[in-house]
Amino acid sequence: MGAFLLIKRKLEIDSAAFPYDINIDGEDIGQVKVGKESLFEVAPGHHTIRIFANSIVHVKYGSDPFEVDIPDGVTVTLEVGSRNPLLDLVFPDHHFFHNKNHLKITRI
Repeated sequence: MGAFLLIKRKLEIDSAAFPYDINIDGEDIGQVKVGKESLFEVAPGHHTIRIFANSIVHVKYGSDPFEVDIPDGVTVTLEVGSRNPLLDLVFPDHHFFHNKNHLKITRI
């Protein structure tokens, strides 16, 4: 049957030109573009999800690890976006403010 992980990326100005890298259990498995979604087949069970972005100044930043259990035959949906969209609107290229936890993953 299989288990699936659907990653939805919010429509935000922050790093809109760059796809986010999806990392599951320490392995890069794909990307998601701004305002889009990507579906990945994964082994059923417990997984650690991280999402990373690159900036125009080649600074890589991302999310805290997100732990999720995905049973066989189930699709889990996660949404990723900036922790501070207001800052993104005021300073769209504020990479000097970014840190390793700039992105937030939410289960929806």
